[in-house]
Amino acid sequence: MRRSEHSWTRVFDRLGNQIGIKSLYDWYDVKISQIQKIGGPSLQNTNKLLALAYPKHEWKLWRFGQVPKGFWESKSNRVDCFDWLEAELAITKEDDWYAITTADVIRKGGGGLLGYFNYSISGLVFSIKPDHPWEVWKFQAVPKGFWKDKKNLVQMVENVGKTFKIKRLEEWYRVSVDMIQEQTSLTGLYAAGGLLRVLPLVYPQHEWVIGKIGRGYKASQWRLAKMLEDIFPQIRINLCAETKIFMRIICTRI
Repeated sequence: MRRSEHSWTRVFDRLGNQIGIKSLYDWYDVKISQIQKIGGPSLQNTNKLLALAYPKHEWKLWRFGQVPKGFWESKSNRVDCFDWLEAELAITKEDDWYAITTADVIRKGGGGLLGYFNYSISGLVFSIKPDHPWEVWKFQAVPKGFWKDKKNLVQMVENVGKTFKIKRLEEWYRVSVDMIQEQTSLTGLYAAGGLLRVLPLVYPQHEWVIGKIGRGYKASQWRLAKMLEDIFPQIRINLCAETKIFMRIICTRI
């Protein structure tokens, strides 16, 4: 005979008292072995039975060790878990996902959802938020073979170039790893082989001086140049000894 809702409520109330359950949320961490250890029944579908025993509680089934078969095939289940996961990871805007690792998601309880997407964070967010203009190279890991496609290298370099207002190829010598790190993730750049490899591949027609690539300004110098160029848009700042001279000229004129 099938147990009624009230019958299962009594069962779990009794088991909860014996295990030391103080809140329904504590059930997420209870294992079948703990229930059996105190002489309780072998409840293989604890998550389903808890939902039956306490129907008014908003259960997050993915927080149990196992979800019902076919659970992740439902888009609404994936979206519900994704929304919950964003709150757990303190994500307030889409670009925050670029800094999230697989370990972060698993640690917060989203391993089941991530597993549905072959543990690809980019695959997960593309599916849930397809309309956002994601920049794949900024994720902590990119899809296998991503950097073998030259167009992906070109997109990354063009994006970084816009960030630093690069108008002539020679201006790439001004860009350092320190500057890039302050503005965006270095993961994609490192995975692609760094500036030394990427720039000659994207712009093979240019005669690069390899020794100059990646030895640009410090981030603090770059911020100073940006500030000065915003104030004096008609000039272009070259940071070196010239910066000190320019600053003296400004102070004299003021």
